Amino acid sequence: MPILGNKFAPKKAPPRRSQSLTNLSGLNSAQIASDFGIDFGMVNVKLDQEELAFHNGQWYVDSPGATAATIKDVHRLKRAYKELHEQNNLLKLKMDIILDMLTERSIEVNLLEKDLEER
Repeated sequence: MPILGNKFAPKKAPPRRSQSLTNLSGLNSAQIASDFGIDFGMVNVKLDQEELAFHNGQWYVDSPGATAATIKDVHRLKRAYKELHEQNNLLKLKMDIILDMLTERSIEVNLLEKDLEER
């Protein structure tokens, strides 16, 4: 048995009594419903210089000088832009292919004309 006791086995602390941290037990149901209910009003969020408001299930731009476009409209316009951009790229590719085919035919015709002239 050591003289000063076992340093590596400290005594266990007694368990603490848990106390409720909420004060909801003192409130009546009407006050709880008004404080924590579903009717929370309008939600406003400010991101950078844009202020957004959530109303009737949609986000609206609420900044001064901004248009009344919804986020859904912005997403729809981005999708349409992307689709048009892809169509434009496809048409450019088709145009390049047609120009290559036309060049090939022109070369073939020139070669045939030279061959006919030589005969």
